[in-house]
Amino acid sequence: MLVNDEHEHNQTVKALKETIKDKEECYLRVMADFDNYRKRIERDIESEKREGEKKLIFELLEIVDNLERALSSGECNINSFKEGIHVIYVQLLEIFKKHGAYSFEAIGKKFDPRFHQAIGSMESHDFPNGIIGEEFRKGYYFYEDLLRPSLVRVVKN
Repeated sequence: MLVNDEHEHNQTVKALKETIKDKEECYLRVMADFDNYRKRIERDIESEKREGEKKLIFELLEIVDNLERALSSGECNINSFKEGIHVIYVQLLEIFKKHGAYSFEAIGKKFDPRFHQAIGSMESHDFPNGIIGEEFRKGYYFYEDLLRPSLVRVVKN
């Protein structure tokens, strides 16, 4: 009887070892598949990012072309030069808007340190205390996120 029990025990151990080996191979295959999947996703994300950047740069090339034309123009008329620069400015704002970036008004609004950066104070008869009286640099949003705060001067009478 003892020999039979030992034989059954050896068979059980052998079967368990084979099961463990099969599970290990399955685990290694799953890990290799997952690693390949992760690498493919990373490549796809990088490719999408590059494609988005490429589209933005392509849109900005028209502005670069217009700036080059303005700079190479032999015309010295300041008004036509200003008009050309204004057209380029409008083009650039349209590209910003198309890609989710837009400015916000600060003058006449209550100062809020979440959206405005005060670089000084000023006296004004047009606005009460705590209201923004001057803006030195526009603030911008990127979709719902603040991209850059406005640089302002706040009224302090």
